Amino acid sequence: MLQEAAPRAKVNTRSRMDRAIDEHFRHEGRDDVQGVLNTLSDDVDHDVVGSPTGPLRGKAQARTFYEQIFADLEQEGVTSKHRYYGDDFVVDESVWRGTAVGNPLGFAGRNRPLKFRILHIFEFDDSGVIRRENVWMDTAAIAAQLRDDVPSPGAKATVMSLYKAFDRGTLRSFGAVGSGFAAKVFGATVLDWPGFVQFGETFHDAFPNGRHVFDFVVAEGDTVSTIGRYQGRHEREFMGVAATGREVDFVVMHVDRLHDGRIVEHRGIGDINTMWAQLGVAPPAGDRG
Repeated sequence: MLQEAAPRAKVNTRSRMDRAIDEHFRHEGRDDVQGVLNTLSDDVDHDVVGSPTGPLRGKAQARTFYEQIFADLEQEGVTSKHRYYGDDFVVDESVWRGTAVGNPLGFAGRNRPLKFRILHIFEFDDSGVIRRENVWMDTAAIAAQLRDDVPSPGAKATVMSLYKAFDRGTLRSFGAVGSGFAAKVFGATVLDWPGFVQFGETFHDAFPNGRHVFDFVVAEGDTVSTIGRYQGRHEREFMGVAATGREVDFVVMHVDRLHDGRIVEHRGIGDINTMWAQLGVAPPAGDRG
């Protein structure tokens, strides 16, 4: 008598597919291209309906899409509203919110806030990896919010978004920067925009949870002044000093000037002697305030 074969264990359970999707969204929220690609199969089908690129296949083509979309959109959050499950697929209905820092879908973002519904269809292979991602965005809502007659945010909102990008490590995709941008940091060092981006990334690398907490924000015309504190944990090398695991919390003051809605000048000073003391080290040569 023949025995019936034991049923094969189900690979793509709801919980497993949920974990894969949530990980995918987390990497998108961090603008982490490689992290997103790690959640996809090598031969992934990536199809964003309405995208000028059309359907894409494979990680190399998907990488190009993500590099561009992360340059155009700065995500603040994605809230999943509904999920519908099949044996090897999930339909996720979410609301995206953030800032249009570039030119998403050909619209001039001008650093304006953006919120729209987005529908994902994820299909999984037998190993539980995403093998197809089909995306539908509410392009009508995007177009309505990025029309030419919708005003750009005021100077205060633009400057606050600069510090948010600094703290998130996404200055490279920050779009509200004018030509001839110049920054004077710690009262002495003068940087152009690429130099300021590198300066910000140095802090973000060393203090991944670093953040600006402002007590005063005063806007007058195209000039915004801020006084507050920079706080974070020293987790990686910083200016030659190995990670100490210590917390820093020191006073910072800034003045930012805009022209035509874009930041063209930044001046910032901070109590760096307190910062070095909190790290328990002497300031490096040439950085003694």
